[in-house]
Amino acid sequence: MAANLMKAGFELTVYNRTKASAETLLASGAAWADSPAAVMRAAEAVITVVGYPRDVEQVYFGEKGLFAGFALGKLVIDMTPRRRCWPRKSAPKRGSWAARRSTRPFPAAT
Repeated sequence: MAANLMKAGFELTVYNRTKASAETLLASGAAWADSPAAVMRAAEAVITVVGYPRDVEQVYFGEKGLFAGFALGKLVIDMTPRRRCWPRKSAPKRGSWAARRSTRPFPAAT
């Protein structure tokens, strides 16, 4: 997905918990961020796909998580598959940021 966005002319700032996994994108011109918060500060929109609930918690709400760098007007697109209870779990942690969330599933792309 990220490579296709770059081919379409979008500039990307990327983060992965394992930097080596992002090397192909970096070699193609993507910028590297040292944390999810740094990605959020650098971007107008952020797309995430995170595998496990504990990792989602860290990526979004950790000390250097996305919402540590959040500002009004930013767009977050979370494509992580999970149970629908996640928004309720995250609600108390949201603090002063406001968000609308769709729980509509997206079909798998090939």
